[in-house]
Order: sequence, then structure tokens, then C-alpha cells
Amino acid sequence: MNETQKKFCRKMTNWFLFKVYAIKKLPLAFLTGFKIVELDESKCVTRVKYNYLNKNPFRSTFWAVLGMAAELSTGAYALLATKGKEKSIAVILVGAHAEFVKKATSVTMFTCSNWLDFDKAAGRAIETGEPQTAIGRSIGSNSDGETIALFEFIWSFKIRDQPTPNKASGSALKFYSNNYIVTLGVYSLAIFLGYSSFGLITDFFDAIF
Repeated sequence: MNETQKKFCRKMTNWFLFKVYAIKKLPLAFLTGFKIVELDESKCVTRVKYNYLNKNPFRSTFWAVLGMAAELSTGAYALLATKGKEKSIAVILVGAHAEFVKKATSVTMFTCSNWLDFDKAAGRAIETGEPQTAIGRSIGSNSDGETIALFEFIWSFKIRDQPTPNKASGSALKFYSNNYIVTLGVYSLAIFLGYSSFGLITDFFDAIF
């Protein structure tokens, strides 16, 4: 990995920085509470709990929540593969397959371990100038090591067209950078209020149902 990629790994596995990222880029990750617990060349591991917001009528984690956590374990690798490259690379999900093996009634961990497939696909996209794909395989398991679900996600990598420089957008970026501390403070307050509110709400409904 290059230094930019290593920095990205540290940010994505930092609890607070990932919450800020989730509010900006992935709101449902913030609401459902899943996170990245490990991200390096060997594997990417995501974690999601069974709780009130994530449950289905069958007292297990809703399948779509499992899918989001599984996708993140491969999507983090897809994004990581585009970092620190000599050219800007766009990445998008183009296919998915899932198999559900067992009910998820506690904590579920999703593990993807084929980082090199993503890195090679991004490299080929730069070398050939043509779109390339990589398949991310993620295995979900519970705290007892039992398999919960199996997922495959197909990610496409393509070199971005170079945009025409825009003076107005540059000014907006400068304004945002100058107000980074203020923005970070607003996100911190949102996280605190969000957790406080959700805690009260979930306790109330759990007491009723």
C-alpha cells in the first residue's frame, strides 16, 4: 500500500472519523451503527449489531442491514484501491449476489480478504484506459464463528474524465477548508444528539414490545 492508502485505512478504522464520514457519505451507516473494525492488506472486517433499528419481525437482523455491512467490507477495499494513484479513478457497484445461511441474532462480522483483486483492477484500468472489474467476496459470521451469510459484490473501476477547471467550485472548496473546525464541531454535536435520542427511543420501544 502507498502512504495515501495507509492514511485512508487509519481514518476508516477510527471510530469518530468514520462517524463523520458516515454522516457525510453514508447516512445509513450512522443510523444503523455498523463500522469498520479492521482494514489492511490482509482483510477488511465490518461489524453490525442486532438491535431495535436493525431488526425484522423475526427477531433477527434485517437482511438489508446485513447487506450494507457486507458491501462496506468490499466497498472499503474498492475505495482504497483508488487512493494515491497517478490518475483519478471512479468506482461503482455493478452487481451483487447473496446467500443467507443462518439468522443473525447478535453481532455479525463480515470479512473480505481479496484486497489484491481490487488493487490489480484499479491498476489495469489505468494501464489500459478501459473499465475493469473486481469481485469482492464477504463472509458474515457470528461471535461463535458460525456462518451467517455469503455475499459477492462486483465493482467496476474506470478512469475519470478530467473536468474543466471551475473558479467558483475552487472558491467553495477553499471556504469549506477554512471552516473545517466549525463543520467538525457540528458533526460532533449531531453524533452526540443522535446517540442520545436513539438510546431513549430504543429503550422505550423495547420496554413496550
